[in-house]
Amino acid sequence: MFTGPIILLTYLTLLPTDVNNYLLFLLETPVQFIVGWRFYRGAFDALRNRMGNMDLLIAIGTTAAWAYSTIVVFLSSTFPAGGIYFDTAAVIITLILLGNLLELTSKGRASQAVRKLLDLQPRMAHIIRDGVEIEVPVESVKVDDVLVIRPGERIPVDGVVVEGSSAVDQSAITGESVPVEKEKDDEVIGATINTSGLLRIRASKVGADTVLAKIVQLVEEAQMAQAPIQRIADKISGYFVPQSY
Repeated sequence: MFTGPIILLTYLTLLPTDVNNYLLFLLETPVQFIVGWRFYRGAFDALRNRMGNMDLLIAIGTTAAWAYSTIVVFLSSTFPAGGIYFDTAAVIITLILLGNLLELTSKGRASQAVRKLLDLQPRMAHIIRDGVEIEVPVESVKVDDVLVIRPGERIPVDGVVVEGSSAVDQSAITGESVPVEKEKDDEVIGATINTSGLLRIRASKVGADTVLAKIVQLVEEAQMAQAPIQRIADKISGYFVPQSY
């Protein structure tokens, strides 16, 4: 809201110079010290740990632009031809925070995708124990347990078909639009849907070893990992801000 008018007043002559400069000062100061406070906090933490980071670089750069411009505005007789750079500080802060917003939005969507993936796994499973079919929580399924999957049910864990044949909808995991025919000795993936016949499968992977669990793990690791461009930015900032004292 403030950066837009700052850019407008900087590049369009709408008001007398003195009035224009005072107005720019009033608009940019909240951007610098309220909106941009997070960079000062990050810079303080960096200095306390005797290292440099992007927050310190941004705080130094934007503060220098704001301080010099403020001096020019209030001591114009000392700097009769001095330029002001309120727009530079405001645009830097705004663009970086906009980038952070986009990053948080993408991470939020990724987290939502993880939740949807987790919702694909059924909570209960029908297994054969001592010749009797019983219903147990999916967490209780062990490797080599035999499970019964009826038409329309989701397969609780990864396994191998030991009896029956059916078409399995794997679109949620593999993206295949057409159900895949499964028969004895074929592998099936947990969270996929048995669409037609009755299947009995022997569990081969349970818990964190299933395909679904590994997909969720990869998504979570990607969320926490630092992007290559971010590593490059941190490396470049090291040339401008000392990393230790």
